[in-house]
Amino acid sequence: MKRIFFGLLLLFCFISVRAQTDSLQEYTGKFKFPDGNPVTEINMVFENGLLTGTSVLGNSEFRKTETKDVFDIVAYAGVATFRRNAEGKITGMRVQVNDLDMEGTKTEGIQSAGKWESGFRNRASNCKLKILSKTFQLAEILTRLRCLSQPDNI
Repeated sequence: MKRIFFGLLLLFCFISVRAQTDSLQEYTGKFKFPDGNPVTEINMVFENGLLTGTSVLGNSEFRKTETKDVFDIVAYAGVATFRRNAEGKITGMRVQVNDLDMEGTKTEGIQSAGKWESGFRNRASNCKLKILSKTFQLAEILTRLRCLSQPDNI
């Protein structure tokens, strides 16, 4: 009887932790704010059990409060409130820190780490190709200079 009770308790704990992880994952994505605000974009990511917002001003943990869709912005002592559409999907975010009050819209969601990694790899390979292209151009220029510097070609 104790084993059954202990097994059910472990199962309940696992399901609770998994539900919290899934519920925080829905807040991830890119949020754009109108020009003129100190921050024009905030990227929300869920890593190592923490929901984190990153912008040009820095990053902060977003800690869930008792109220649904409301988070404390820990590093800046502010509040973030997420907006939903009729289907219940997150469509925007309101950020309030001191006198700053701004609203942004969700422009892109981060579906999975795999998608992000593949996007990163594609950008990295594009950079490598550009570097290789520049290297070949430089090698061609150096070859031409060597040819010109030889006495036979003058």
